[in-house]
Amino acid sequence: MKTRFSPLAAALGFFAFTLPTPGAESVTAANFARTYVDIAFQTYSDAAAAAAQLKEAAATLKREPNALSLAYIRLAWVEARAPFLQAEVFGFADGPIDSGEKPAVSAINGAVNPDFIDGAKASILVDTASYPVIDATLLASLNGKGGAGNVATGFHALEFLLWGPRGNANGAGRRPFTDFLADSPMGARRADYVVACAEILSSQLDALAAEWNPETTAGYRASFLKLPADTVQGRVLDSVATLAGVELAGKRLGKPLESGDGAVAESPFSNLTQLDVLHPAAGIANIMAGAYLGTDRDSGMRVQGTGLIAVVEARDAKQGAALREAVNKVILAARALQGPFDLAVAAGEGDPNRKTFVDCATALESLAAEAKSARDAILGANADGTPE
Repeated sequence: MKTRFSPLAAALGFFAFTLPTPGAESVTAANFARTYVDIAFQTYSDAAAAAAQLKEAAATLKREPNALSLAYIRLAWVEARAPFLQAEVFGFADGPIDSGEKPAVSAINGAVNPDFIDGAKASILVDTASYPVIDATLLASLNGKGGAGNVATGFHALEFLLWGPRGNANGAGRRPFTDFLADSPMGARRADYVVACAEILSSQLDALAAEWNPETTAGYRASFLKLPADTVQGRVLDSVATLAGVELAGKRLGKPLESGDGAVAESPFSNLTQLDVLHPAAGIANIMAGAYLGTDRDSGMRVQGTGLIAVVEARDAKQGAALREAVNKVILAARALQGPFDLAVAAGEGDPNRKTFVDCATALESLAAEAKSARDAILGANADGTPE
């Protein structure tokens, strides 16, 4: 696999990009909607392309299990996750990932119960009588079996398989490549699981990208562009508020920081939860700016058009300026995050690294409040995004 980009560098590269102020002639609700769907398509397309490389890396691990192939697929996992996380803002706006007819978010990004996958007698890997062959069909059928928390597929199932249980001083797993050797206990089955899980993830992200494809008239993109302008803006502002406030500030940062337990982090096995905040923050900034850099930084800006901030400013200059300031504060706070996340969680209140995560949560909460305020000031408080 040719490494196409550094996911951390890509996000920081975006954050160096100053939120633009387009010319007045381009600031229309229709131009924002078109920019929004273009960014969604490019972001999901990058995620799908990276997932295809992850699938290739899984095949390499199965064929040649060694320290290099294990490091290689771990990097592929990080690279595939980066654009997917930047696309989370679209799912929080009632995008196709939340539809019952499309890949459910739990099957792609759901937290996993390690005992459901490996360890317990009834786990997928250990119970050879019930599950003699591990393939994509089997894993897809097992999502939710025995409880909603039993997730068999997705990024975090792969994360657990590749890193293993949390173990070392900084919380990350220490799974050795020997766990994938065909002649080791469960080695061949574990490799089969990785291959099947990567295949499913690649297929799911292909399907999501197709929903936003401009050449498809039956996809979600076409129906989104038919929505009233106020509905679009209200829905997107709600998604920013929910993602920034409830998900990022509350669940991904607040919950582990308040509990002092790194096991409840978003990515507990790799201990890369700082990226689970950094990349979604970049995704929010993408739609606010109306620009998407993409994963191949050498190709220049992939999308550049009308951002949500410009539309808000055109309708209410004071509200737009407040929203712009809140986004810039999140950008600066996210840039300051440094892992390992577990060390920040376990540190005392005076620890400077912990403070960067607390400050980022505060900035995200402020952004959520400004997004709600902008929505209410411009559209009213109706839950469906229509004006009062």
